Parts: sequence; C-alpha cells; structure tokens
Amino acid sequence: MVLKEVMDAASDDPDIIILDLPPWSALEINALQRVSTIIIQKSLKEGFGLTVTEGLWKGNPRSQAL
Repeated sequence: MVLKEVMDAASDDPDIIILDLPPWSALEINALQRVSTIIIQKSLKEGFGLTVTEGLWKGNPRSQAL
C-alpha cells in the first residue's frame, strides 16, 4: 500500500525512479549503490542496517540512514 502511494506521488517527476527489486538482486543492488548520488535507507525494522554502510564502502560520501 505504501509503495503504491509513493509510486503515485512520484509518477510525474522524471527525476525519481522507484525500483521494487526482489531480495535476490544482489548484482543489481551492488551496481546501483556504486553509481548512486545519494543512498537513503528508511527502515523501521532494521535500524542502521548494512545498506548505508555498503554505500559508504563503495565510495558514496552522501549515504545516510533516516
């Protein structure tokens, strides 16, 4: 339900791309983390997970957890 709301809100903005990747998409996630300008993780369950840390390891200086 939340994903649909976000997709609807972002549908008119050509600068926003939303990907709903399955958990087994490690290669795709790795590539996206390496080329992303900003990496944001907003997770209520995970706390400070590896998503932001992986972005920092891959040289993205603007990674942050919200």
